[in-house]
Amino acid sequence: MTDPSGKVVLYKDNYRAMVVSKGVFLPTQLAPFKDTPNAGGEYKVWLSKFKSFEPNCSKTDAFKIAEREESESDKPARTREPSKTPKPTKVREPSETPKPTETREASKTPKPTNAPKQSATPATKK
Repeated sequence: MTDPSGKVVLYKDNYRAMVVSKGVFLPTQLAPFKDTPNAGGEYKVWLSKFKSFEPNCSKTDAFKIAEREESESDKPARTREPSKTPKPTKVREPSETPKPTETREASKTPKPTNAPKQSATPATKK
């Protein structure tokens, strides 16, 4: 990884080794690397068969890192502010105990009259 001119190497260890298996590049992590000194934010990645990066055995590609919008997970976690000590509330004095309301006397059940009882069996003549 270099600046676009190829003069400034942006890795601390100068390069990353890539592994090719059966003609396929295995995943290689390019990051972390230093910020480019290029004012346009451009980088150049190099791919070569040799550490010498001979031009006839190397490929390069220039790129920029897209700025991403800050997501919710990138934002610092909000911390709760300590709650304030609650103010004491005034206790209301109890009002007078209400007096019981007057109740009417329940109406009395009428008493049965002393009327003659009728017999369940009819009277027979003699």
